[in-house]
Amino acid sequence: MTETLPALLAAQGDAIEAKRVLRRARARQRDARRAAREALASSRYGLAMLRVARWLSSAPGEPPPETPDMKELASACLRKGARRVAAGERTFATLDAQARHALRIRVKRHRYAVEFLGGLFRRKEASRHARRLARAQEDLGVANDCATAFAHVRELDPSPRFLAFAQGWFAAREVSSIERAAGSLARAAALRRFWRKKPDPEPAPAP
Repeated sequence: MTETLPALLAAQGDAIEAKRVLRRARARQRDARRAAREALASSRYGLAMLRVARWLSSAPGEPPPETPDMKELASACLRKGARRVAAGERTFATLDAQARHALRIRVKRHRYAVEFLGGLFRRKEASRHARRLARAQEDLGVANDCATAFAHVRELDPSPRFLAFAQGWFAAREVSSIERAAGSLARAAALRRFWRKKPDPEPAPAP
């Protein structure tokens, strides 16, 4: 309603058709907002917030013995996220829409981990990582939106002429966004790591 549909309607150029499509889209938007308000007003949501508040206010307790320090725990988390992003970057050319969506979720999780844990390390390097991951996440998001938005447009019951135009318009945007995502993923994966390396395994005891 705020980005994709206005751009599509402007590109198609039929003002009468645009009014019909927008009217139906706004009706669906109102229904969705009504459902969201009902969910927030439900007792289930209230109980969930109470449980979260109780958990946040509870005493953390003593860490178990031999617990690694915070930097090592953070490094292990960041190493895992970086491996998953790098694996997705290597196989990106072979991924379908569903797999690209799953990769976007992995990129997003790694970005959040970098933003949350980066303060333990070199903040400048962490910020650079977060920015490049955000760019890759955004480009992957556009590709995913193109793959799914056409189905939403069909639900608005447009004319066959408008539907044919929308199909080609989304296909072109998807191709260009996939190309941008490939580049942004490569740039994110190429960054020098700012977290600790994986420690070498302990040598086996002599027999």
